[in-house]
Amino acid sequence: MDQISSRELGEIVNGKRIGTQDDRQVSEVVMHSGEAAPGRLFAALSEGAGDGHDYAVEAAQAGAVVLIERDLGSLPDGATSIRVDSVLKALHRLAAWQRGKLKESAVVIGITGSAGKTTTRRCCEALFRSVAPNGTAASTRSYNNHIGVPLSLLRADSDTRYLVLEIGANSPGEIADLAGLARPHIGVLLNALPVHLEGFGSVDGVVRGKGELIDAVSGDGAVVLNADDSACDRWRRRAGQRRIVTFSAKLDSIYSADTSPQSRADVQGGMATGGTGGMNLDIHFRGHPEPLTVRPGLHGEHNRANVLAAAAAGWAAGLAPEQIIRGLEGVGAERHRGELFRCKKDGTLVIDDSYNANPEALKAALHLLAEQAASDNILVFGSMGELGERAAELHREVGEYAARLNFYAVLALGEYAPDFLRGFGDPKRGLLMPDLSSAAIWLDRNTPPGAAVLIKGSRAIGLDWVAQDFLRSRGGGERC
Repeated sequence: MDQISSRELGEIVNGKRIGTQDDRQVSEVVMHSGEAAPGRLFAALSEGAGDGHDYAVEAAQAGAVVLIERDLGSLPDGATSIRVDSVLKALHRLAAWQRGKLKESAVVIGITGSAGKTTTRRCCEALFRSVAPNGTAASTRSYNNHIGVPLSLLRADSDTRYLVLEIGANSPGEIADLAGLARPHIGVLLNALPVHLEGFGSVDGVVRGKGELIDAVSGDGAVVLNADDSACDRWRRRAGQRRIVTFSAKLDSIYSADTSPQSRADVQGGMATGGTGGMNLDIHFRGHPEPLTVRPGLHGEHNRANVLAAAAAGWAAGLAPEQIIRGLEGVGAERHRGELFRCKKDGTLVIDDSYNANPEALKAALHLLAEQAASDNILVFGSMGELGERAAELHREVGEYAARLNFYAVLALGEYAPDFLRGFGDPKRGLLMPDLSSAAIWLDRNTPPGAAVLIKGSRAIGLDWVAQDFLRSRGGGERC
């Protein structure tokens, strides 16, 4: 964030400055009082179970300017606060101000989709950072909602050349609001899957909701589309006259004589080799005579599309194929998103994909498990959230899908675990776990040496604790 005085800040957010009249400078926004310090703005957000106002005095004592929406009583001597009607709206106003401070040459990339956003954002960040090490900013973790997107925008400053933003949604209109704030030059749409059906109502609703990103892309910008996704044609029509860049993980007849240029994607790729060492990916760029090979440090067939999406974003931004390949080399997985570990004590392979889950992501993770060709496979599954009226049905379906693999055991937790196990259909191997501790104890006592363990579930279940506990019980793990 560009440095700004507390006086200017108050004007931008339509707030009233309270406390010392010293015109204090801030250049960073934080949400946690432990990160408060001079030169930082503490945003006292009241979201979810927590209320930032409970920590605002502590933040002021640490030297931060505090952004509040109700009276705190007495502030520490020398403290400055800015009172607004809504801290969240003030955060959005500040983000809009920062977006306006970017140079005309800066490129903003917005990424959305039902699955793969964080991995694609991570790949894009690595790619653009390789070109502009000190001129690239990006979302962190999964900062992709009404709080995360403005905070991510505020990671940029007027010297930023590339800003990579992850944009998510649970219901219609959310992406329109957030993308309107971001005003991207490049919009990347990964896929539309049966996710967040409580808010979107149907996959058709997901297609429309994700397509809101397209409307926010500048007229001279580019829309990056997954040619393998069923929503591609609808999104292409919605893009109107904007430039379209496509990517595909399919290489069928890519250079055959009877294939017209219009039927091929601009960026295509297929996995040359896989395994615990991660994928080698051959990428074909339109107009480039030979494929280029990259080893991004990611695992699983599903990650091909994410790497290719990032490559297509780089292509849309005008980077050369060789630059793109260098930037994607060795990216690696985000924490708890398909990380592979080999246990030091007994060689057990752990696939920690515990951050989140949806039906298609679970199928992809099961494919990754099958690729390991272990002697014994174990799945620890946590119920998937926000699937609406089809939740029980979709859990039964993925249970049936899991039954295709040969499992030593399947442990299931959460509200829809019985539906999943009903679909799995093997009461001897399918075990209902009452809580996380029970699953952890079972794994510790019963996992055979050399087995492969996939841990996958929605974030609310908390399976990351199970993954960490199991790794500790096996003397830690070396990342593959």
